[in-house]
Amino acid sequence: MTTKIISYLSVLLTALFALVFISCESTENRLIDRGIEHLALKEYKLAIDDFTDVLKENPNFNDAYFLRAYAYYESAIDLTEIDLARKDFSSYIDNNQEPGLKEIKDLNIGISLDRAYIGRAITYHQICEALSDIKSCQLAVDDLVSASRISPNSWQVYQTLGIVYETYSRKSGSVDRDKWSERSAQAYNKARDLR
Repeated sequence: MTTKIISYLSVLLTALFALVFISCESTENRLIDRGIEHLALKEYKLAIDDFTDVLKENPNFNDAYFLRAYAYYESAIDLTEIDLARKDFSSYIDNNQEPGLKEIKDLNIGISLDRAYIGRAITYHQICEALSDIKSCQLAVDDLVSASRISPNSWQVYQTLGIVYETYSRKSGSVDRDKWSERSAQAYNKARDLR
C-alpha cells in the first residue's frame, strides 16, 4: 500500500512540476515563438504585432528588434516600412555588440550582429536607389564594412557590397563612376571566391 501511495505521489509531483514549468515559460518567449510561426507562414503583419507586443513587455528583448525588422522588410511596400526596418536593425545593433549567431530554423535565417548590419545596409541601399541619396549609399557601405569586420569570410557581405557599389557608380558623378564600378567588380569577385 505504501509503495502505491509513494508511486502515486511521485506521479502527482512530476505532473505538478511539469505544469509549473510550462506555466513559467515567459509571455515574451511565447510571443516570439508565435511571431516566428507567423514569419514562416509569411503573415508579416501578425508577426510585427507579436514582436511589438514583446517589446512592449520587455524593450530589452533585443532579438525582437531583429525579427520585427525582418518582418517589416519582407512586407515593405514603400520607403516608410523600409525605414521602420532600418530603425529596428539600428536598435538591434545599438543594443547588441555580441557577434554570436542564433539560428531560427523555421525561417532558415540567423540573428546576429553582422546580419543586422547587412539588413540595415540593404535598407540604406533601397533608400539610395529610390531617392538618389548618395549619403544613404555611403551609410550602406559603412555598415557592410562593419559586417566584414565581424564576418570576414561572409560572401553575403561582399555580394551586397558589390550591389551597393554598383548603385553608387550609377548615382555618382561621371568622375567617380569608374572607381565605384571597379570596387563593385572587386566585391563581386571576392563574394564568388568565398562561396
